[in-house]
Amino acid sequence: IRDRSSVISLLFQRHNFINLQSCQFISVNPSTELDNVIK
Repeated sequence: IRDRSSVISLLFQRHNFINLQSCQFISVNPSTELDNVIK
């Protein structure tokens, strides 16, 4: 049971990390588009 829970927590952390990266990318993207419009 201990091993299973550690695997689940590892998967969860990895999933959260991927979500965090995609959120950062989405939040960075509009600002670059805005810069392009300003140029």
